[in-house]
Amino acid sequence: MTQPTERATPLFVDITARDSDVHGPELAAAQAASWHADTPIDPAVVAYKDVAVLLRDRRLGSGLAAHLDIQGIPDGPRRDWWAEMILCQNGPTHERLGRLLVPAFRPPIIDALRPRMREQIVDIVERLLAPSGEGSCDAVEAIADPYPIAVLSDLIDIPTDERADVRRWRPISAWRSACRSPSTCRRSSRRWPACTRWPSG
Repeated sequence: MTQPTERATPLFVDITARDSDVHGPELAAAQAASWHADTPIDPAVVAYKDVAVLLRDRRLGSGLAAHLDIQGIPDGPRRDWWAEMILCQNGPTHERLGRLLVPAFRPPIIDALRPRMREQIVDIVERLLAPSGEGSCDAVEAIADPYPIAVLSDLIDIPTDERADVRRWRPISAWRSACRSPSTCRRSSRRWPACTRWPSG
């Protein structure tokens, strides 16, 4: 098995930039320079073959559990929620939770969702193309933002009348990657309890 080796000083890649492109020249240069790149969030492994090697290495695990420590959030409801996420678990705990989740994503279950998934995306596109529609759109706002939430809501049976709340809460949870200062992290942490009140019944 080939291990990732340092080829040169890693380059900086701003993966948070609006024009960031995984197929663009900036990332290609980073891949040629080293097996990893520096980013505004964390170091990023930039080559598929190196990612595959690291994922198979049993000595490695998720570092997400320490993410809130780095952001200066030592306790609170958001910290409690974060610590229980499967992505923050390692070893036997991660494997046990993974075994519980795998059946929900078996091919027959996903195949049963496909007609509804097609119906949802067709509905979005038809509304955009309708005479009363705008004819053009911001693809992220009109498609990439609502569509995955609708699909996942179907998968885990979130009631239709509560999906707007889920969509509203999503950016709050996403702030964990956008924290650039302690004050931003504290604001995000203060807003977090609103997300923990669902479901109500």
